[in-house]
Amino acid sequence: MTGLGISFPEFRKAGMWTRRGLKWILEHTRRDVYEDGCHKERAPHYHLGVIHSFWDVYRTLIGVPDVKRQRDAIARTMEQMTLWTLGMQTPSGHSPTVGDSEYDIPQGDYLRMGLIRRNPGLVWASGASRAKVREAAENLGVKKPVVGRKPKEATVHHLSSGFAIVRSGWGEKDFYFNVNYGPYGGGHSHSEALAFQMWAGGRPLAVDCGRGVSYDDPLHQTWYKTVYAHNTVAVDGEGPSIKGRKGRVLFWEKTRDVDFMGLSHRGYEEMGVRHTRCLLLNRKYGYAVVLDFLTAGEDHTYEWILNTPRKVKVKKGLAQGDGFSVMEAQQGPRSKIGKSTVKMALPLEGKTTWGMEREDGTNLRIEKKGSSMEYAVLIAPFDKELQFGVEAAGARSRYLKDILGEGPGFRHAYRVDCKTGEITLGK
Repeated sequence: MTGLGISFPEFRKAGMWTRRGLKWILEHTRRDVYEDGCHKERAPHYHLGVIHSFWDVYRTLIGVPDVKRQRDAIARTMEQMTLWTLGMQTPSGHSPTVGDSEYDIPQGDYLRMGLIRRNPGLVWASGASRAKVREAAENLGVKKPVVGRKPKEATVHHLSSGFAIVRSGWGEKDFYFNVNYGPYGGGHSHSEALAFQMWAGGRPLAVDCGRGVSYDDPLHQTWYKTVYAHNTVAVDGEGPSIKGRKGRVLFWEKTRDVDFMGLSHRGYEEMGVRHTRCLLLNRKYGYAVVLDFLTAGEDHTYEWILNTPRKVKVKKGLAQGDGFSVMEAQQGPRSKIGKSTVKMALPLEGKTTWGMEREDGTNLRIEKKGSSMEYAVLIAPFDKELQFGVEAAGARSRYLKDILGEGPGFRHAYRVDCKTGEITLGK
């Protein structure tokens, strides 16, 4: 409607059309975008599509009298949405696969938005040369130069949309861990709660498998949208309920090299199961310890799930190979890691995965049966000189654990309380 009003000013109602259309658009920016900038579908691919739609409106309003206030409001929303994308960005420079999303290339959006909003962090993130920045500024009518500057903080918490991203830095080989604890976002959401993605040493270690090549892909519904295509826990072969999958952060403690985080959700409460997940993330050495507590009064079948592009060999309690390890600390009933070959979207250097054939990867599952159950799993970017153990630190609480990890060049011991968030160095 805004476009009609601007395109046909000779019509008597043209002004009304423009104003009414802008009113609806601004209402959309307020109602359909979280405070942290995420579109409420919570799918990065469609999030970028909404930014592009807002950009079309913004560009149409250039030179139109009496709409500066509305145009500036749209620009502020686009900037916040683009900053959200930057916060989510993987070390490969892609917007990640969450829900019905591809690995997209957002650098052009960073440059455009960084210039019109004079945001040095976005200009830096575009990776554009000085010549390219000058050319883009000229095309956009931006007269004053904008010098790119790397954001000071690498770790990001998108509080209102429910994503926590831990980084050791902004480089290609830096540690990256993204945990999705937010609510169901509609039809583009998948069956997951507290699912994570992890990169270390410039490689994806734990990935969200993405979406089908198209919505006609028979695997889209039968694989990509299911709980098994995500790095979480399934209960009795099911994913979390739509109503209960929104999680919350119980604590988030930080030391020089470690982030210690606790989260919970209510997605399995209808099945009589409560799920708490604690994460010990060592940014310096690029490994993660995932502690899951499943509490129930009746027996269930639990499956701890991880998807990786790495090819690994599996034996009891250990999946290893290609500079990658997944190791379970033996707690309670013994369990085995099973594996299968599955399809997943993987990032292509400098390209989107839109329309590209999916690649083969490995799906790992650790199955346990019982009522209340625990998992303690190490994910590490190396496959040699590795030891890992988790023990109860006394009988006071099942959430109090001693963690011992040993790898190439280090030996770490931590005592953690997954109820309070307290973390101390052990001996």
